[in-house]
Amino acid sequence: MIRLVQPFAHCIAFAIVAAFAISCSKQDESKEPPKVTESVSAQTIEIQDARDRIVFLDRPAIEVVSLLPSITEYMFELDQGHLLVGRTNWCKHPPEAQEVEVVGTLDNPVVETLVQLNPDLIIASSFLRQEQVAHLESLGLTVAVFDHQSWDSVISDLDRLGQLLGNSDDIKTLVSWMERHRKYVNNEIAELRSPKPITTAVLYALENLYSAGEGTFIDEMIQLAGGKNLGADLSSPWPMFSLEELLKKQPEVLLVSTEAGEPSALAEKIRTMSQGDVWSQIKAIKNNRIYLLDGDTLAVPGPRQNIALMQIAAALHPTLFEAPEQLVHVNLHSNQ
Repeated sequence: MIRLVQPFAHCIAFAIVAAFAISCSKQDESKEPPKVTESVSAQTIEIQDARDRIVFLDRPAIEVVSLLPSITEYMFELDQGHLLVGRTNWCKHPPEAQEVEVVGTLDNPVVETLVQLNPDLIIASSFLRQEQVAHLESLGLTVAVFDHQSWDSVISDLDRLGQLLGNSDDIKTLVSWMERHRKYVNNEIAELRSPKPITTAVLYALENLYSAGEGTFIDEMIQLAGGKNLGADLSSPWPMFSLEELLKKQPEVLLVSTEAGEPSALAEKIRTMSQGDVWSQIKAIKNNRIYLLDGDTLAVPGPRQNIALMQIAAALHPTLFEAPEQLVHVNLHSNQ
């Protein structure tokens, strides 16, 4: 059995890590790193963000607003949370993040609050429209847009952040730690006698069957853990199954996010649904292979994504990987 390695901050307490490394724009197939220039002084920073815009700082940022929950988590994981002066209402982890002032949502921040805070840097997600970015810049604010979807884009954005905070060297430790988890799982899967991918469906809700599509970090993790993500066949990054599609695709494993409800109530709801005419015909239901995954780690590609990976790996290969405590097997033959 493979045991889950503890979170980075607890595993290597001897290293105070601070920001991020490696890069490639999501649209850049050459995977060349973003351009970095230090032309005026050793502290002057110029990078190319995820939308190929040039972002310039005359010194490393010391007051930052994060409009990405994952970046908020990374900054605290790297002991840089003290630099945050603003966050979105979705930035809830770690608990210390909730002490930082809320500036709105990731796609609709409160402009007046941002102007009042007047940070050195606003880190925005690709969900923020170009006209919103332009408006903030017209008010004298510096905005860097991060993509933060796939693993490659996460690494690229971490490098950008490392440059903007002036401490990129430390990110190499964090990236190396995260990559070791991925390689560990991948190597174990590669040694299986039967390499056939396990058909898997992720559900973020049970009424409207929202899932994760092609190119998302969850899609990548399912593949890494030896699965085939059935949501990747649908038409958008965050598609919705119909019950008929789910029946037709016949997933061998169902992964249900706890975003759909409190675990014990959710498990009971799944047991009830499994008795329905259509649900009862799905292979995962027949074979009692339904798992609840922690919705927080499943939704945010932050430093806890390794926990999400181990949940998925243990659900797909329960005899190979030891299940982390966040993973719950819904036993359809029990009321416990």
